[in-house]
Amino acid sequence: MLEIKSFFENLKEQIYILGKRFVLLYYLLVFLILAIAFWVTVANPLISHKDLFIDILALVDLPFYTGYMSQLGILIWSASATSCLLAFYLLKKFNKGSLNARQFLFYSGLISLFLTFDDMFLLHEEVAAQYLDIGQKKVYLIYFLIIALFLYLNRYEILSSDYLLLMIAFGLFGGSILLDVVADTFSDILEASNSLFARHEVFLEDGIKFTGIASWLLYYLNYINKLFDNTFGAVTSSANNDESK
Repeated sequence: MLEIKSFFENLKEQIYILGKRFVLLYYLLVFLILAIAFWVTVANPLISHKDLFIDILALVDLPFYTGYMSQLGILIWSASATSCLLAFYLLKKFNKGSLNARQFLFYSGLISLFLTFDDMFLLHEEVAAQYLDIGQKKVYLIYFLIIALFLYLNRYEILSSDYLLLMIAFGLFGGSILLDVVADTFSDILEASNSLFARHEVFLEDGIKFTGIASWLLYYLNYINKLFDNTFGAVTSSANNDESK
C-alpha cells in the first residue's frame, strides 16, 4: 500500500512540476499539428486521413529499401538541426557562450530544420513548381541568397571555427545542384546518348548531396564539441581546482 501511495504522490508531483514547464506547450503543439491535419481532410474531401498518416511504401508496390538513402539524408539533416538548437538552448539557459555563437547556432538550426522539411516534403522539387508556380532555378536563387545572408551575418564566428568542413559541405551542395541543372537542361541529349554520366547521373547527383549533408553534420558536431569544451569545460576545471584547495 505504501508503494502504491508513494507512486501516486510522485505522479502528482510530476504533473505539477511538468505542468509548470514546457510540457504543456509541447503537447499543445502536438495537438495543433493533429488539428491542422484533421482540418485539411475536412476542408478537402479528396484528402483522407489515410493519405496523411500511412507510410508511402504501404500505398505502392515497391521494395522496402526504396528511398533509403533519401531517408537517411533526412535523418542527418534532423540530427544537425537538433544538435544546433539543443546547443543554443543550453548556452542560453546557463548564460554561456558569446552572443555570436548563440546566434550562429540558432540560425544554423533553423536552416538545417528548413532543409530537413525541404527534403522531406520535396519543397523545391514539387511544391514550389506545382503549387507556387516558382521554377526550380528561382528556388535555387532564393536559397543562395538566404545562405549568402546567413554566411555574412555569421562570418566572424565561422572564420573562428574549423570552416574547412563547412566549405566542403557547400562545395558538394554546389556540385549536386550543378549536376541537377545540367541534367534538366540536357535531359533529351543525355537520354539519347546512353553515356556513363547519363546512366549514373542520379547516383552522382544524390551521392554528392548526401556527402555534403554528412559534412554539414560533421562540421556542427565538431563546432559544438569545441565550443562546449571551451565554455563548460572551463567551468568544470575551475570547480575541480576550487575543491582541491
